[in-house]
Amino acid sequence: MFGEEGVTAGRSFGLSLHVALRKLYSVVAFALVAFCAQKAAAQRRFAVARNVVLLALYSAAIEVGQYASGVREGIASNLFDVACGAVGGWIGALVALYRPARRG
Repeated sequence: MFGEEGVTAGRSFGLSLHVALRKLYSVVAFALVAFCAQKAAAQRRFAVARNVVLLALYSAAIEVGQYASGVREGIASNLFDVACGAVGGWIGALVALYRPARRG
């Protein structure tokens, strides 16, 4: 079911269910990283834009590392992965920015 030849999630996109779940997982993972980075940052100015750029760069570095280790996915797939990192960074930064701090 989750293999490369698995169930397709929407024929128009041509993504297998496995690939769609991996992309969703990457957005959630990058959102978590951005959330933590935003909470740790002392300065809130340009916070969302900073996190989007940083997470996109981090995602691009991962793609370069994968390429260097022999993984060949194609430029469109790599760009989509970097976009997932940027979207995750945007979501995580927004949630952290607008979530009130707990008071104990």
